[in-house]
Amino acid sequence: METEATPLAQRVLTLRVQETHERWVGFQVSDAGPGIAPEVAGQLFRSFFTTRSEGMGLGLSLCRTVIEQHGGALDYGPAPTVGTSAGAGNETSRAGTESRFTLPAPRRSEGTEGETGVARAALADNPDTPAPAER
Repeated sequence: METEATPLAQRVLTLRVQETHERWVGFQVSDAGPGIAPEVAGQLFRSFFTTRSEGMGLGLSLCRTVIEQHGGALDYGPAPTVGTSAGAGNETSRAGTESRFTLPAPRRSEGTEGETGVARAALADNPDTPAPAER
């Protein structure tokens, strides 16, 4: 059930991260692909469902379970429209899908404005991560 690949020049991912409420962070990942077919949409998060010839069908199901276990939510929809075309009010849309999920964020402590403890811990635990001046 695999579809034709999106041409390399059109393979664009957009990642947006923002605080949605106090102590909650929202993540949006948008692509410029062909979107999700209606016959796939209803089964997208079902365990063992896959459109890939070598897929196991556990990825999105597992992601949703983990996110929900942390009190968050995972969903998807059409990618947002981009720009406007000639003429008033005519939006130029693009194909694609936007995946959205929310997760709780750690409380900010003094001196960490704009940073999260999660990011610092993940970097500190990885010995291959370059020092901040090297990034």
